[in-house]
Amino acid sequence: AGLAVNYAVKRKNANLIVISPRKIKAGRLTSHQLLVAPAHEITVINGLMTEIIRQGWQDLTFINDSTEGFASLKESLSRYTEERSGVEKEAIFYAAKAYAESKNPCIILSSPTPDLVKATSSLLLLKGKTKLHLLGRRNNEKGAFDILGDRDRNFIASVKGLFLIGCELPAEDLQNKEFIVVSSLYLTETAIMADVVLPATASLEKEGTFTNFEGRIQKTDIGSSPPAGTKSDLEIITEIAKRMAGTLLPSYIPKEARTEKRPRFIPVEAKPIEKSEDYPFYLLTEPTKFHSRNSSGFSNSLMELSSSPLLLMNKEDKEGLDIGELVKITTPKGSLTVQCKIGKDIPPKVALLKSHPQIKIQLEPLSCANLVTIYRE
Repeated sequence: AGLAVNYAVKRKNANLIVISPRKIKAGRLTSHQLLVAPAHEITVINGLMTEIIRQGWQDLTFINDSTEGFASLKESLSRYTEERSGVEKEAIFYAAKAYAESKNPCIILSSPTPDLVKATSSLLLLKGKTKLHLLGRRNNEKGAFDILGDRDRNFIASVKGLFLIGCELPAEDLQNKEFIVVSSLYLTETAIMADVVLPATASLEKEGTFTNFEGRIQKTDIGSSPPAGTKSDLEIITEIAKRMAGTLLPSYIPKEARTEKRPRFIPVEAKPIEKSEDYPFYLLTEPTKFHSRNSSGFSNSLMELSSSPLLLMNKEDKEGLDIGELVKITTPKGSLTVQCKIGKDIPPKVALLKSHPQIKIQLEPLSCANLVTIYRE
């Protein structure tokens, strides 16, 4: 995705707008870098939509003919104020103008959360022809996003059983589940808590497809024979379906049984979190590139290079602390001890924590912020 953005800006003169709580490399390519307070991204999205509607830049023909819920969106945006976003009104205006005037706009979300996706989808519908790309950290995460599903936390909390395929969940989310099945390459911490563990094959040991950033489906072939006693995800699911005497989809669905639905505007109220005396820092989380440790944690050489969590802080906030010194991060949900160092382009009163399996406390998703206090251990 980064290469595609660089090519579009440098070779095709594309207009780039960046919304981020800290300066990132992509921001060097644009004059429209909107530095927003952590967890205020939805407020900025609402601000862009407010300005587009105020100036009459939306595609009313598309909205009236092909969408639903526009009136509800306008009503919810009437409560928007520029002060809440932390971004200057002029910057919002020029970013909204650049987006509205684009002939072939594209929105890229690097860390999509449910509410952020909903808000961005409404911004997308204002133009009608906008493309939306949700970036994932793992192969075929784009394909997973194409499958509709309820990602609401309250819904997930009410589920009594889980069938986890190649993923890890915090231990506290699994403790009250009645039955857990894990399909995995390794006996991970999540697999240890499971009632049933099904040994799966790796990506190079099976045929399959993945969906890349462009939405193009590509085929993979078998590179080596799978170990004895393992099965691919498809074989596992198919075998379970047979034993349940069920019908494995996809199956034919008559057109009469389907309901045609229009895309719908979904109003999303921004719920920014504010710092306090007890928790004066915003904590952001970020994956370590090519080393999420879900699988790479089983590599001794990689763990030697990066064996523990790392906290990046602003130079001013780190004053009085030594590089590599241990600090304690305390949140309303727990605490952990990590090494800290000065991070480039980290705003004051913001800290960035690199994800790691040793992090046992529950933190908000990647594009959200956590309120914490940080002090010398």
